[in-house]
Amino acid sequence: MNARAATVALAVAAALAPAAQAAAQSTRYPPPPEDLDAEREQESPFWEDVLEPGLARYEEQVDRAAQLIVRRAHEARTTAIALLEEAAALLPGRADAWAWLGIVREQDRDYPGCAADYARAWAIDPAWDGSGDRAAPRPLALGLGTCLARTGDLDDAAAALERLIALGEARTEAYFRLGEVYLAQERLDDATAVLEVALDGSPAETFYVHAAWAMVVAADRARDPARLERAAQLALARDAQLGHVGQPPGGFVPATERDYYLGLATLLAGQPERALIHLRAFAAAHDGAWRGRALERAEEAAGFRAADRVVVEQTDTLDAAAVTRAMTKIEPAARACLKETPRLLVSVRATRYGPPLEPAQPATDGKGARDGKDARGSKRAAKPAPKKPTTGRRGGPIGGRIPPPEGVGVSMLLIGYEPDGAAAAAAVACIERAAAKVQLPAPTTAGTWVTATMPVVWR
Repeated sequence: MNARAATVALAVAAALAPAAQAAAQSTRYPPPPEDLDAEREQESPFWEDVLEPGLARYEEQVDRAAQLIVRRAHEARTTAIALLEEAAALLPGRADAWAWLGIVREQDRDYPGCAADYARAWAIDPAWDGSGDRAAPRPLALGLGTCLARTGDLDDAAAALERLIALGEARTEAYFRLGEVYLAQERLDDATAVLEVALDGSPAETFYVHAAWAMVVAADRARDPARLERAAQLALARDAQLGHVGQPPGGFVPATERDYYLGLATLLAGQPERALIHLRAFAAAHDGAWRGRALERAEEAAGFRAADRVVVEQTDTLDAAAVTRAMTKIEPAARACLKETPRLLVSVRATRYGPPLEPAQPATDGKGARDGKDARGSKRAAKPAPKKPTTGRRGGPIGGRIPPPEGVGVSMLLIGYEPDGAAAAAAVACIERAAAKVQLPAPTTAGTWVTATMPVVWR
C-alpha cells in the first residue's frame, strides 16, 4: 500500500470509528433521524481535503480572487494576484488559479504573463469555463489567443482561436481576434472570411465596430473597393467621431497597425490632413508588405484643396468665400515651413472684430424726455434692438458662442513621431510669421466678429 492509499485508509477508519460507537448504543434511546443533506455538506469538504490536501483552501483563495477581479480596481487586482499565485503553488495541477491569473494579467496588459498563465490552464483543462459560482468572463481559448497574438506568437494564437471557432462556441470577438491575427500574417482571404462572419452578427456586440474597421483595412489591402465601401459604411455609422477605431481592447497586432487604421479612418471621414500624418507615421515605422499601400493612400490624402478645409464662423454677413480666400493666400508659405517636419500637423486661426458697440445712451426727444418716458413722465414703447446675424461654417448657425481673441494663433494638432523640439518650434515660428500676413475681410456691423481656422501640413 502506498503512502497516499494508507493516508486515505486511516482517514476512512477514523471517520468510521464514531459510527461503530453509535452501533453499541442502547436501542432504548435511539438517536435522532439523520439529516443526510447536512451530513453531505459537512463531509464533502472533508473528503475533498482527504483525497486532495489543500483543496478547501485552494478553492477559498480562488473564489476570493475571482470576486476581487470583477471589481477591476488596481488594488483589488494586486490582492487577487497574490491569492492566485499562492493557490497555484498549492495545487499546480488545477486549472482555476492559472485561468484567473490569465484574466487578471490580461486586464493589466501583461501579455507575456497572461499568455503563460492561460497556457497552463489550457494544458490542464481546455474546456475550463469558471470555478465555483464564478463563471469565466469569456472562453479560455479567446483569452489565450488574444494574449499570444500580443506577444507575437501568431501561429499559436491562430490555433487557439481556430479551435474555439471549430467547437461552435465563438462570438463576435473571436472572429475579430482571428481576423486581426490573419491580417498580421498577411492572410487577406482568411481575414476577410472570418470578418464577414463577425459582421453577420449583431451590431450591438461590443466588438462589432472593431470588426468593421478591421474589414476596412482588409478590403483596402486586397484592393476591393466594393467591400471597402460596405465596411466603411458600417464602421462610420457606429463610430462617426472615430472614438473607437484607434482603441480596440488590448491594442493592435502589431502595435504599428494603429496608424494604418487611423489613416484610413480619417481619410474616409473627410479629414485628409490627419490621414496624411497617420499614413506617413505608419510608413516610417513599418517596412513590411503594406508600407507601399500606405504611401499610395498618403499621396491620395495629400491631394486635398486647402479651401475645402477652412472653417469659417462669424456673426456678421460677410461672404464666407472671401474669408476662405484670405486664408488660402497664406497657405503655401505656411506649408513650406513644414518641409523639414512632414509629420507635424498645425492649425492656423485668425479672428477679426467689427466696429465696437456704441455705449447705451438714454433715449431723448429733445424736449427733456429720457429713459423711455415723455416730458410728462408717461412711458413710451421702446424700439426693439436689431438682431445680430449669426452664421457658422459656410454660413451655418453657431448660436451665442464667445469668439476667440482677436488676431492670429498657431497650434500643433497632431504629431506623427517623437518630435525634435527645436525643429518643431522653428516650424511653428515660421508659420506664425506667414500667418501674420493674413488679411481677413472686416465685419461692418458693430459688435460682430469673424474667425477662420485652417489646417496646415507639408504636401
